[in-house]
Amino acid sequence: MATRIFFISNGMYGDNVGGGDLHGYQMAEAAQAAGYELHFIGGHALKGYLEKRGLAGQISLSDKRRLPPFEAGTTAGQIRLLFDYVRRFVGTFRHLKQIEPGDYVHAVTDFWFDVIPAVLCKAKRKTTLLGMNSPTLREILFKSRPDVTSIRLPSLYFWLSQTIALGVFRHCARKRMLYVHPDMRGRLLKLGYREDELVFGSNGVDVVLADQVPPQEKAYDAVWIGRVHTQKGIEDLVATLAFLAQTIEGFKALIVGRVKEELAPKVEALGIGSHIHFSGFVSEEEKFRLFKSSRVFLMTSHYESWGLVIGEALACGVPVVAYDLEPYRPVFGEFLRYVPCFDLPGYKRMAEAQVLKMRKGENYLDQLALAGFKQANSWASVRAKCLRALEDLKL
Repeated sequence: MATRIFFISNGMYGDNVGGGDLHGYQMAEAAQAAGYELHFIGGHALKGYLEKRGLAGQISLSDKRRLPPFEAGTTAGQIRLLFDYVRRFVGTFRHLKQIEPGDYVHAVTDFWFDVIPAVLCKAKRKTTLLGMNSPTLREILFKSRPDVTSIRLPSLYFWLSQTIALGVFRHCARKRMLYVHPDMRGRLLKLGYREDELVFGSNGVDVVLADQVPPQEKAYDAVWIGRVHTQKGIEDLVATLAFLAQTIEGFKALIVGRVKEELAPKVEALGIGSHIHFSGFVSEEEKFRLFKSSRVFLMTSHYESWGLVIGEALACGVPVVAYDLEPYRPVFGEFLRYVPCFDLPGYKRMAEAQVLKMRKGENYLDQLALAGFKQANSWASVRAKCLRALEDLKL
């Protein structure tokens, strides 16, 4: 009889998939290929995603219906989302009785609504993922980390959720904590986790899909992908685009994501609307095609925990210009063109230099061992480390 593994995944409420969720589903596919029997506990949004992905396995629903579309970025939307998480959290306990001591359980995210049920179920072998460090209470109170907004409530919620989750998971006897950034190790050790309980691996990049997309004619000098948030350095992005439009003849840039409504007025106000194309939301395959259609990826973020889009740009062989944020060098090393943090004039000059070099066919990545980076950060590598964590718990 196959060993069962339960994935508790209550974070999905819409069509977008977070990094922690995606990591969990990659782990599920790896476990299934290794002969494990898959079971999922989550909501209707999860059910729809699993069907779309073609991931087989039994699912026990933790909600009665899918949350209708709403604006999650508002305070009212955040409150509504919190109640929806509570709804699925409560609904999860109806299904915990089916989990036996000999089963595995994986909390797909480090949020309370996934971790607490995983801790309280009967399974003896448990895993979870730390995908991003929350801001500290001091950083929230003094608003000293760029992802902390003036409202502070979302950051307080993130901090409290992660503090509770990491605290209660630490008391599980047989466990593995998967983490995606080298800097997380010290924090976990200080919390009382043992070295043998920690498994480091990449955040994961879909290198296979990136390689399947053929080379494209360069239609854009610069590309940016993301969401409108204070941590993303939006003002720096727009200022850089305006500078490049003025200094580079025929400059064209691409902005990917559901951001046109918020960014188009800024672009038009600067008189550079004819230089900027908004693609809107795109599929994963189309995203890689657009990366390969661009010369340089502009990463203007003032804070990131890993930088998944940087990994995706590199997987497509696209040069990246980024501020020298502390998390980047341990992950990306020499593969980025760094600018001292928040030196906007320096960022503009570096972006201009890289665009002009790429127009002449000079890509600095051609001189670096990019294949090794892609292999180390591929989903195949992530899956192998996840399976190793499960195998370790058998001992």
